[in-house]
Amino acid sequence: MSVCIRFRAMKLCIGVARKGWPSSCYWEVTEVKIKQDGRHGSMHGALMWMGKPHAKTHATSTLKRDWRLLAVPEGAEKAAKGLLQGGASSPSRSKVTELLLEEKKAARGAAPAAGEEVEGKEQ
Repeated sequence: MSVCIRFRAMKLCIGVARKGWPSSCYWEVTEVKIKQDGRHGSMHGALMWMGKPHAKTHATSTLKRDWRLLAVPEGAEKAAKGLLQGGASSPSRSKVTELLLEEKKAARGAAPAAGEEVEGKEQ
């Protein structure tokens, strides 16, 4: 799942597969949801098994280490690395937590944090 975290903010559809799977079996990942701890989460998308599409659902065993990244749109990986501090290959826990907090702020209508000024109001 850590492979998919880089592309989550860009809303890219990427392909991942387990190492033991044949080339015609893979997941087309459309959404990655990360829990607040930054270590767990779920991966959603469409499963292609032996070249036939299955219903969209969530992937199992996403925390196992045997996932591999398939084709990525050209230039997307470089752009995704730019989202991370220092262009690291995998995000640190603090960066993942930071991304989660930014998403929550956006979902709440960008409510100001403690100590931030609100236009037209004094604190």
